[in-house]
Formats: sequence, structure tokens, C-alpha cells
Amino acid sequence: MARFDEVLLFLYLDTDAFLNNFRLPLDKFLEHDPQRPLDADKVLFPWNNTHWGGRKAKALGHARWATTGALALVSCAPARLLLKRWWAGANHRSDQREFIRVLGREERVSVIAEESSPRGAYNASTYVLHRCGGCRWMPPLERLLNASRVANGVDDASAADALAAVWETRVLFTGRL
Repeated sequence: MARFDEVLLFLYLDTDAFLNNFRLPLDKFLEHDPQRPLDADKVLFPWNNTHWGGRKAKALGHARWATTGALALVSCAPARLLLKRWWAGANHRSDQREFIRVLGREERVSVIAEESSPRGAYNASTYVLHRCGGCRWMPPLERLLNASRVANGVDDASAADALAAVWETRVLFTGRL
């Protein structure tokens, strides 16, 4: 996280999630969300997860239920503190449960309207796709990735070049804050 303060927005993706819509920058995507989270002093934006939490969310008084497979966050001290609060109690089996417990009613968190694990056929306009282990209604991750590559015009050589560039710029992060 040494470069945390160098950018405005981060997009955290779990190992089974990926950016699917290459045509729209993250800030523009967030501007199109119905809640307009960037205008409301929000700093952490998880994607929606109605399959696993739709009923739970309503029972707890939430409009939406967050997934931890994809999170956008503003590069600022409050976002870093929220991440630290979440990770302090998360364990290897349930980072999702801890996220909801710790940050479910946090005022600076805004759940994005888009589903990251949608039902139905592949849709190239879905910004992020998250093929979680329990998402058996979705096609296999490899099939989703191949469909995304085709939709975004990415061939094998381009994919290899992009991965090499990401590695060289140290965009990838694994570890704790």
C-alpha cells in the first residue's frame, strides 16, 4: 500500500473476480450508480450481492447486501481505517461475514447497485464479474474470462502483455495494510 496516496480510486478484486468492462473508467462507472456515492462523502464501495444477502439485508434494514469480492475505495485515511477495522476481525473462512458485521451500517460505505454475480447470460456491460465459489448459477470462471476477453478485443498476446505491464508497475498488492 505504499502507493495508496498516489491515486484517487482503487479497485480491489478477489482472486475469483475481474474487471469486465474495459470501456468505462472506474470514476465514470461510480458516477452512473443511482446513489451517486462519490457525491455523498462515501469512501468504500462494495458491489451488490442479492443472492446471498437479499433477505438478510431487508431484515437488518439495509437496502443492499455487500459482497467482498469487489470493492472500490477512495484513497484516503478514512478508507484505510475502514479496511483495517474489517481485516482486524476477518478470518480465512469468512471475510464476508466480518465485513457485514463491522461495516454493514457504516455511513461511509455505499453498496453499488450493480450485481457482480448476476444470473443469466454473460453481459459485456457488467463492470465487474465475481465468480465466487458458491455461485453455482454462473458459468465457470474460465468461460467468463474468455467471453470477457472476446468482448473487449483482447487476444492471447495482448493479455500476456497486459499482465506483464501490471506486474512491472506493481499494481498488484497482496498482504496487510
